[in-house]
Amino acid sequence: MEGKAEAEALEGAARVEDLHVWQMAKEKTTKKGDQTYLYWMASWREGGKVRNVHLGSCKKVDHETALQKARKIKAEALKGAAGGAPSHPSELHDPHSEPSRLIYQSTGQP
Repeated sequence: MEGKAEAEALEGAARVEDLHVWQMAKEKTTKKGDQTYLYWMASWREGGKVRNVHLGSCKKVDHETALQKARKIKAEALKGAAGGAPSHPSELHDPHSEPSRLIYQSTGQP
């Protein structure tokens, strides 16, 4: 029995680690001209869909902090997967509410 519990714990830890942290460049037109802002994003699969979560500005958050935040959000999502309610405030935001051009850029980190 002890081995089974250990195996389940390792499987749960592996599921939390199975995510991709990357940078999204968002271009906005302002009075000063075109500005490009970089944001940390994380992606992982939930069911048959890919979930993308905003982690913060690259100016304010480094890669390691973004990775830790992504692991925490994914762990909470795995716990509450049976609930059906949004498990993170970013799910309440409509990404189509403002027009923008998105450029996806990988960090090269595994």
